Amino acid sequence: MMKYRILGNILEINNKRVNLNSEIGNVLLYDQLLLVRIYNPSATRPIEQPFNNIYAFNKNAEIVWKINGIIHQNTYYGAMRLDGDNNVVVVDLSGVQYTIDIGNREVVHKRGIR
Repeated sequence: MMKYRILGNILEINNKRVNLNSEIGNVLLYDQLLLVRIYNPSATRPIEQPFNNIYAFNKNAEIVWKINGIIHQNTYYGAMRLDGDNNVVVVDLSGVQYTIDIGNREVVHKRGIR
């Protein structure tokens, strides 16, 4: 079982701490992965937000994947949620919504203006 806590910009997974250097926006627990979205709460412009800001951690607090390894672009993602099929849905700065199969690490659906 994976136990986690959020302490500002510190993520603690099974008593191991990771400094993410940005605030943690939200987390999703999926199987043996903890998906984490970070953001800059003091940003006044989108360009000031951390890009490629979604990570998947395992129970050892190790990064298993980063979002830019799946969606090959350098941008900020402002939303992250699970859908009814346990895929993760993320939305980028342009409003494009990506549905990602977490297990296969691939985009299964893309919707938006691009």
